Amino acid sequence: MSVKAITSRYAQALHKEAASQNAVDTVEKDFLRIREILDAVPDLRMLFRSPIIEWWRKKNIAVEILEKEISPLMMGFVVLVIEKGRERYFRTMALEFQQRLDVQRKVVRVDVESARALDEAARNSVTKTMETKTGKTVLTTFRETPELLGGVRVTLGDVVFDGTLKTQLASLKARLAEA
Repeated sequence: MSVKAITSRYAQALHKEAASQNAVDTVEKDFLRIREILDAVPDLRMLFRSPIIEWWRKKNIAVEILEKEISPLMMGFVVLVIEKGRERYFRTMALEFQQRLDVQRKVVRVDVESARALDEAARNSVTKTMETKTGKTVLTTFRETPELLGGVRVTLGDVVFDGTLKTQLASLKARLAEA
């Protein structure tokens, strides 16, 4: 079974159960809390990824660390994932879960890269333009990428709108080489 199929099934089952318990927002926060903990303690992240450590040890450690930090529903999910040996896919399951919430909430995530920081007016303009194009609420992440030289690259899912100077120069170079 493919990773996509595995993670999609787990995320779907968790979403369905969370919705039935009216706990979707709680589970979303729980995923964020778990990510914070794993990001803060790299050794813990390595422990959960290790194929050498027995599942029951991982489960005991997870319960000890997370039980007071997350909801019982999410704790049960974490234990199930560990028991089934799927803990290495946990981050992907979290992304799948978030994508399901985004679809439900009619939200789209957009990544905007620019050579220099955009001012507030430019940020608002990009966000409003994407909201108009998609008809959905847009959550925009802005990043500075100096190697772009100038312009903006907007990524919406699998679609990339690239208006950067770097890309334009590469295109010009290719056309000149052909001529």
